[in-house]
Amino acid sequence: MRLSGRQPGGLSKLVTGMLEQRARLAAREMSWAVRSVVPTLLGLLWLAGCPARAAPAGAQTWPALLTCEWGVFQLQCRFRPLVPVAIQGVEVVVDGGPPQPVSDWQPFAKSGVASAVLWLIDVSNPARSDTVVRQIALLRNWLEGMGAQHRTGLATFADGALSLAPIGSDAAVLAKALENLAARGHSTAFYHSLLDGVGLLKDVQAERKSLWVLSDGLAEDKAYGHADVIAAARASGIIIVGLGYPERESQQTDLQRLQRLAEDTGGYFAAAPVRGALPAATLTDILAVVDGGGSFRVDLPGLYGPHRLGVRLRAASGGVFEKILDIQGPPPPPPQPAAQIQAVGFGARHTVGWLAAGMVMLALLAWLLGRRRRPLPEPPILARLELLNSVAAGKLAVRAPVFRIGRARSNDLRLTNDSVSAYHAELHRHRDGTFAVIDLGSTNGVWVNGEQVRNHSLRDGDVLELGEVRLRFWQVP
Repeated sequence: MRLSGRQPGGLSKLVTGMLEQRARLAAREMSWAVRSVVPTLLGLLWLAGCPARAAPAGAQTWPALLTCEWGVFQLQCRFRPLVPVAIQGVEVVVDGGPPQPVSDWQPFAKSGVASAVLWLIDVSNPARSDTVVRQIALLRNWLEGMGAQHRTGLATFADGALSLAPIGSDAAVLAKALENLAARGHSTAFYHSLLDGVGLLKDVQAERKSLWVLSDGLAEDKAYGHADVIAAARASGIIIVGLGYPERESQQTDLQRLQRLAEDTGGYFAAAPVRGALPAATLTDILAVVDGGGSFRVDLPGLYGPHRLGVRLRAASGGVFEKILDIQGPPPPPPQPAAQIQAVGFGARHTVGWLAAGMVMLALLAWLLGRRRRPLPEPPILARLELLNSVAAGKLAVRAPVFRIGRARSNDLRLTNDSVSAYHAELHRHRDGTFAVIDLGSTNGVWVNGEQVRNHSLRDGDVLELGEVRLRFWQVP
């Protein structure tokens, strides 16, 4: 049966109404996709630590956090997977060429660097007594395998967080604190308590920090929310491990609070069945995320100018993570003039001349070896740097035409402030005697007179800011 817009009666109106309703449903579904799917994709890109990445065709990908510092001909990187995988190999490719050899690849778990852990257990409901018992059993298993690098603490929460064992307690103190755990509270200040937990971890000296939240996800807060916890955790470099323990089927949706907190901080989430225990592999998976990854170094000599590096991490399971880095090497040195060589015959008539020249050279060499070695003169001072926020008096001399500044020992000027990158910046002296400062891909950037720069010519009195360190530049005529 053919329908036309000119057909009289209620059937045409019915068809028109159905089409309009389908259009409204399609628009609503598209709006949901924009509100839900797009933020999720953006969140995954933030967790990966890079704006985009491409993996080899057919390879399974997984997310990771990767931070790299580019010095002069050297790339230093730290990485941590966001899923429980075992890293099998690391590759670095320059401009699409063959993989470069990686040096000093060291797993984080074997580096001896501290990893701070705070257990935060929900005791807000006396009816959760059996659940608390299961949680105690899980944490006792952790104590048996706790590594020397772990600095662990225990706290509970109901209407606020209460510390039972400070971070850094030994296994005996933690075991004693677990014995005294009981569900006694009557209200759940979920987000406020997590902010208290972040505060306990904030000032702990550790390379990595993780807050383990054991809860049903119920929140009765009125003044605090998800955004407050995420902002505080990111500012202190803390990831959240969410371990969900629902008491009823209707609480399954409350666990989404824990899951989002874990996802938005690059942590880990696992949920137990109703009134059940977490899977046996949960602790192993948590450690693979909390203490996974490590650090490595790649030496790239002679890498002048701009280049594109591909850093690829391969897992034992066959998956891969890849991040693209754009780096800026130092400017290439000026070309050297070709040496002029004139051939000289060695006929019989030159023999006497060569012998005489050889004897003169031997005598000169003997005289030089017999002289007492004199110290080489110190290079001239080309410029000076004045520390503006230090009690040290005087100015620092710049004697090299390429003068590197950073936190590593191999720099010409070593700054031990934590806000300064290992290889932060370089001063370059041009042929006309002027200087420029170059950012070596530092974390906090290089600022001159309050403006961030990448490659900037310097004048007398310019103030350089490298992280929290301020320097005044003076050129020596």
